[in-house]
Amino acid sequence: HKNLTFWEFYNSVYLPAHSNTKNQIIHFVGTTLFISGITISFIMHLWLLIPLSIFIGYLLPHIGHRHFQGNNSLRKTNPIFCVLGATVLYGQNWLKLLTKGTF
Repeated sequence: HKNLTFWEFYNSVYLPAHSNTKNQIIHFVGTTLFISGITISFIMHLWLLIPLSIFIGYLLPHIGHRHFQGNNSLRKTNPIFCVLGATVLYGQNWLKLLTKGTF
């Protein structure tokens, strides 16, 4: 995966590793809870919410990969592209949810 551009990685590696709809949903929920928790922690100065948000943000995708997708996260092999891929997929899933009402 080292010589791929981001979009090559995203289309040929990241999307197939996240093709299961249940895995995508649990990633979406985990990311939404993470973003919400971090935002609330800063607005309300609830600093203990930060580690909880991080924990949830990692736990739910881990469950998605292990129990629905049947694979492991790509974070260890390509962490930067993995975060970028998660961001793109999160945005694409919001778009699908808002335009089609489903993933």
